[in-house]
This record gives sequence, structure tokens and C-alpha cells, in this order.
Amino acid sequence: MVLTPREVHDHEQVEPNGYLPRVTSADGVEFRLVAPPMQFDGEAPAPRSPAPEAGQHTEEILLEAGLDWDAIASYKERGGIL
Repeated sequence: MVLTPREVHDHEQVEPNGYLPRVTSADGVEFRLVAPPMQFDGEAPAPRSPAPEAGQHTEEILLEAGLDWDAIASYKERGGIL
């Protein structure tokens, strides 16, 4: 039997097996993500949080790479980074 994505989401075994764990975004919105298919020591790793927003760590990474705030501001003004 093949299920549609909605049928899979609503299937009775999804919750007990942890296939769609709930996570909370940085702005407090709760939603479900698909759990990774692999298991380690009999347990599947659950996502702890959603992926970072686009550009969320750009300044931190550029500072660690040796750029100063003036250079980062210049890149932002010219649209080179978010």
C-alpha cells in the first residue's frame, strides 16, 4: 500500500514511532520535521531545532574569518551578504 504525504502525516504509527518530531522555530512557532531515517544504538536522532535562517550566522563567520565590521557593513550595503 502506498500512502500520500497527508496520509503518512496522519497515520496512527507516526506519533508512537517519532517519525515527525515537533520542533520550535526561533520566533516560537511549533511545527513538525521529518526524522532522520538512520538509527544509532537502536535510537533515531531527533532534530533539535530547524535549520538556521538564511544569513543567520553570516556576521559571526565573517568575523571569525578575520573581516572587520566596516568590511561586513560594506558587503551588506552592496547586497553581497544578507
